[in-house]
Amino acid sequence: MNPASRRRAVEEVIEKLGVSERQACKTLGQNRNTRRYELKMPQKDQLLIEAIREQASKHKHRRYGYRRITEILCILGWIVNHKQCILVLMGATEDGKKELIAIAEGYRESTQSWRELLLDVKNHGLSQAPKLATGDGVLGFWAALEDVFPTTR
Repeated sequence: MNPASRRRAVEEVIEKLGVSERQACKTLGQNRNTRRYELKMPQKDQLLIEAIREQASKHKHRRYGYRRITEILCILGWIVNHKQCILVLMGATEDGKKELIAIAEGYRESTQSWRELLLDVKNHGLSQAPKLATGDGVLGFWAALEDVFPTTR
């Protein structure tokens, strides 16, 4: 269950049972900070991030990687800084459906950028370390993963 689903579950318990936020979170084992968390997206990159999401969600681009999407955005007139990157953390449900876990601005996919993203996800509701991780070969991700979730393979 991802953090957004947990937030919805807490809201539903509060609404249907008429209990306090504290009691609903305690009953569901949900951290109250996670329930109150709001994603803070820098305004300057909001339009670019929306364009990336739009391209990634289009049916014909569904399997495109970041390089192909960057190329498409450049063709469409976007100015994309090659040192700046968007870190995307995806998960998979038991039935194999992909889910967006987190998206954040990074710098050259560095270890520090990935570490900040992984720690943020961990602090906002990822209670168990992932069992398995895959990546596109960026060393920063693997170093950060080893620091934050040492049991993940």
